[in-house]
Amino acid sequence: MSKEFETGNYEYAVIDLHNHSAYSEEHPLTTFDETQILEYFEQVAKIAGKKVCFAITDHDTSLGAWAVYHELKNNKDKYPHVDFVPGMELNVSLEKVLTYNDKDFDNPSFVFKKCHILIHAKKGKEEEFFKRTYQYSEIAHKSLLYNGKYVNVGQQLLAARNKLCEVYDIRIPLHLYKDCINNGDFDSIRNNFIDQTLKYLSEHKNLNSNIFLAQEIDNHICKLFPNVPRYFNDFGYYRRFNILEINSLLNGCATICYAHPQTLQMKQMAQIPVKAFKGVDISSLNTKIQHIIREKLSNPNEFENGFFTQKDILHDKGILSDNTGIVKLQILHNQLLKHGIKVDGYELTSNSLKTKESLNNKSRFEILADVIVDKCHLLLNYGSDKHYNDDDKKQLISGEVDYYTKQKRTLENPYLKYNRLGRQLTNEENSFTIGIEYANKKSESNEKVL
Repeated sequence: MSKEFETGNYEYAVIDLHNHSAYSEEHPLTTFDETQILEYFEQVAKIAGKKVCFAITDHDTSLGAWAVYHELKNNKDKYPHVDFVPGMELNVSLEKVLTYNDKDFDNPSFVFKKCHILIHAKKGKEEEFFKRTYQYSEIAHKSLLYNGKYVNVGQQLLAARNKLCEVYDIRIPLHLYKDCINNGDFDSIRNNFIDQTLKYLSEHKNLNSNIFLAQEIDNHICKLFPNVPRYFNDFGYYRRFNILEINSLLNGCATICYAHPQTLQMKQMAQIPVKAFKGVDISSLNTKIQHIIREKLSNPNEFENGFFTQKDILHDKGILSDNTGIVKLQILHNQLLKHGIKVDGYELTSNSLKTKESLNNKSRFEILADVIVDKCHLLLNYGSDKHYNDDDKKQLISGEVDYYTKQKRTLENPYLKYNRLGRQLTNEENSFTIGIEYANKKSESNEKVL
């Protein structure tokens, strides 16, 4: 990496590709609507003296990004210093990605649990992005008032649909249920859901009679989407978006990025096939753990048939303690490529850069840069995972935006350029710089992050 720490003039004072609006439904943590979000970033730009670029990536919905996109489109004169990238953050199930029964392994246990994925619309494909994500977004956030409480019936529907996809080994498209959520009451939503599913399965599977099939469908969704509605706090991986469906959802209209990848979840009691470590950079791990991994990799029998267990490498000083998440990410990324899923970016967060000491005489950032860009062929992106609320409104009114005025992080990053250009970068363009520009500092130079 020849240009990691270049200094110079930047087009933007702030590039932040991970932010949440009120559409993430995390009250009171997040309360800003589209107008407040744009006013906030316009104020940031005025304080910084440069343009800002940001994304809205609400949880499991692009409705917030849609609102900001159209507010900006219709009132561009009010926000002359703001550029916007539509996006969303998907809560993704990884339960079916790496299992022992993939190819050489016959144990049905799972290794990975879940992760969060950021998707950002490519430049010129924003309208297609909204069209393709609208139905999932609307279903995921459909709530009905029941006994004085709002119940998210959309998540129940999605959980039931995902369960049926697994049971019948068929991908049931989301658009089948677009009318279900607009029927108004729980019973009609449930009945319409069964009717639509029954029709689709009858047409695409050689199954038993429709009467028997309807009863079977009803049995499968009973616990997930009950006749007597009640609120479920957790549906396990059924309520999450299945990573294996992401290509069909996006069809090339967006880039895909691992969100805060240091939090990537593995099953604590997982056993990882030794083969999964082939070609994986493990330099960020404890040296003792590195030795254990290399020994097994060099043993032909262990390489072909062996596993790493909780006792071996997943304990508190092993993979799970590596807050860069880089080793887990490589194992996952290699597996996703086998499924035809190409992730474009890795979110660089403040947590992933924090370290009290260097690792093998290399900074944490250098390890991330080397592995992410050179070995995984991913591009780095910056995100704050910021949730905007009344505290931000007070700062806005007072003319101070504390989060960005104390230390405005600037990232000229090829992931963003790739995202907005909508094309692959040349080798010459595949470089990035990170700097900090302090408020009220008129000098054009930037200081290094690390």
